[in-house]
Amino acid sequence: MKISTRRIGSESVELAEIKVVDIGPGFLDDIFDEAFDPYVTSKPKGTGLGLAIVKKLIEEHGGQIAARNRKRGGAEVTILLPITGEAEDVLLLSARHPDKRRERA
Repeated sequence: MKISTRRIGSESVELAEIKVVDIGPGFLDDIFDEAFDPYVTSKPKGTGLGLAIVKKLIEEHGGQIAARNRKRGGAEVTILLPITGEAEDVLLLSARHPDKRRERA
C-alpha cells in the first residue's frame, strides 16, 4: 500500500489531496458504481458500512472522495479536502500534542 499527500489549488481554493493505492484485486466490476453506498460489500462477513461512513465524513467537511481500478491491478482512492486556517491550526496542535490514548492502545 502506498499513501501520498500533496497540496493543490489556485488563488481562491487550496485543497489537501490524499491518495491511497494498493496492489490488491481492486473493486469488483459489479459493485464498483455503488462502492460508497451503505451495505454494499464484496466480503462474506462485511457490513458494507466502512466506505459509506468515510464518504459521509469527507463530504461533511466539504471534501470529495473518488475511487478507480488501476490498469496494472489494485485500486486507487483519492480524497480532496479544503484547507482552511482552522484546519491548519488543528493539524499543528495535534502534531505538537499527540493523543496519549492512542499510545496506550
